[in-house]
Amino acid sequence: MKQLVIYPEFPERIHRNCDYDVSVTMDGRTEAIPVYNHTVESNVSRRPGVDMYRRFCMFAFEDGQVRVDIRVKQDFGSYTVFPSAKNFRHEFRDGVISVYLDKPDYFGIQLDDDQNTILSVFADLPERAEQIPSKDDENVVYVEGWYEPEGGTIIFDKPGTVVYIAPGAVFNARIRFTGDGCRLYGRGAIVDPFENIYEYDIQCGGTESHGFNLLTFSCSDFICDGPVLLDARCFNIVFGGSRNTVRNMKALSSMMTTDGVTTGSSDSLVEHCWLYVGDNGVVPSNAVNLTVRDVAIGTTCAAMFPQLSVTNVLFEDINVFRADDGVINNSYNGKTPIDREETITFRRLNAVEQLPASTHLFQGLNMGVLDKKVFFEDVSCVQMKEDLRFDNAQNRLYTDNYQMSFKNLNIDGKPIEDLTQLTVANPSHAKNKAEFEYDGNFRAVKRNISNVSYTAPLKVYVGARQVFFEKAPHIADGTIMLPAKEICSILRRECGVDSEYVSAEVLRAAGYISSVTDKDGTYVLTPVYNGENLLLPDKGEVSYFAENSCYQLDLVTSKDDEGYIYNVLNIKGIWGPGVSRRITDEVKMYGEGTYRLAFKAKASVCGKLKLQYTEDKNAVNTVFDVSDEWESYSFELSVGADAASAAKCLFVLCVEGSAPLPDFSFRDMSLVKVK
Repeated sequence: MKQLVIYPEFPERIHRNCDYDVSVTMDGRTEAIPVYNHTVESNVSRRPGVDMYRRFCMFAFEDGQVRVDIRVKQDFGSYTVFPSAKNFRHEFRDGVISVYLDKPDYFGIQLDDDQNTILSVFADLPERAEQIPSKDDENVVYVEGWYEPEGGTIIFDKPGTVVYIAPGAVFNARIRFTGDGCRLYGRGAIVDPFENIYEYDIQCGGTESHGFNLLTFSCSDFICDGPVLLDARCFNIVFGGSRNTVRNMKALSSMMTTDGVTTGSSDSLVEHCWLYVGDNGVVPSNAVNLTVRDVAIGTTCAAMFPQLSVTNVLFEDINVFRADDGVINNSYNGKTPIDREETITFRRLNAVEQLPASTHLFQGLNMGVLDKKVFFEDVSCVQMKEDLRFDNAQNRLYTDNYQMSFKNLNIDGKPIEDLTQLTVANPSHAKNKAEFEYDGNFRAVKRNISNVSYTAPLKVYVGARQVFFEKAPHIADGTIMLPAKEICSILRRECGVDSEYVSAEVLRAAGYISSVTDKDGTYVLTPVYNGENLLLPDKGEVSYFAENSCYQLDLVTSKDDEGYIYNVLNIKGIWGPGVSRRITDEVKMYGEGTYRLAFKAKASVCGKLKLQYTEDKNAVNTVFDVSDEWESYSFELSVGADAASAAKCLFVLCVEGSAPLPDFSFRDMSLVKVK
């Protein structure tokens, strides 16, 4: 039976995104679907710029064809609909990318090879009646609205527990199942409560694999199907046990402590998932008889990270659209390797959307000398810096005895039939063997890229910052009309009009802007600066402050009569840990000149801190002393004309010196433009 299901919107605490307008059409019925972007602006990415976009939208359909229309509001020269291996039919007309689906599936779009533009689209199969349990059943937890258990963590220890997260609902908790035979269903969201630094202490929740993970199954015979996981500060999905299934899951996170799926399970399946995360995508860790099938992976780390001794692990129909630290890292076996043969197969692996700047296709490191059989079959990828890397780094296990078999390996459209055709780093570091076969019938996957050279109409800039609105601007009697509440919020002013739209002339007359220019439909508003603090206060769940390094610090807050205090705990006891704050929008809006950053700071002992201001790769550092008493500090940041086109303008406040501070605190931070 034909169905088009438009999900209820998530609560307002889940951040919306207005960069794209998306609608879906089926049999003449057209529905708008909201776009979300709910993640911290992480500064621990390996790519230039702050890694802050995990845009997504979702709906469901069955038995028919749908057209997903994505209206683009910026100029761009090319676009990609990915995974290219799925060959989605698409077309472009008048600023709209239309993608046609004959069956439910997940896809993404990207503009101009810029990973900051990615939008993920999730078209689900409608839920089956058997997946929607009765609220009255004793073993059922039925989540509607916003559900947040006390303390931010919850354990389900009763076997056979069924947790259902309804469409549009949010389970704001780190969840652990310990009873066998449990079920997790639904089309809602699981959100990490420890993203809210004002209500939760990350020391209690933990990061990476410590403490609670966002979704953990310490049990067997479970099924996990459907929800989207948002803004994790820890591993996303972790499971052990046996005979388990993870299906139709979507994980969207940016912190470099957020592996997508990590498992030491046996006889288990991971299929049809979308993992756009900030750490390794799929991590089989001592897994046996594991199949990972039809999974799309984007990450700032490695797409696949088999570690310890994995046996009979199959990766099949894997599509990598981003892997900044290599497609496959076979890189950790602990101090005492498990005495069993390692066997991994990669079948129909496609990394044609991967940027060439990525490091390698495969790396072997710290894996010992046990037999390691790695099979590749029907692989398509771009040419990267290195194809294969074998490394026996200092203080790591000596690594050799790789027996690699390649059947139908294609790099940049070129069949590979011999090791001499590959770029191999450190080939003499280990005793490895590789054999090649190319049957002549393999059709390599080619990247799906379309050149369009599109110029968007009616663009609005505040200074050099292009702004996007939920309600579209329009022209009335020759003047630009802007959504009143939205433009006033961007200009950091109170909305003094009752109407839905306001003209630029009214804004100028009110002293909010000094001028507006129009050149071929591009409107540039020059804001009037009145000396206010340009750093917006945190609102909602996601903070503007982010860790500047991974695994090295905990950021927690406290409060007194004067307001919030931000405490940086140096958990590794080294120099470097601190916090960052992106100020790209502020700098682009108010232009070149001198800005003054002021705050109060102290530490538990006297020492040194460093303030770093960065425009892309250009950084200016200032080291200063800090005591165990609150002191006021003020620094001037020189912003040049190049900042208007920078992908990243931010400052970092961090530990410095040969005797690193164990912690420091700051408060009352402000940024003003002084000239």
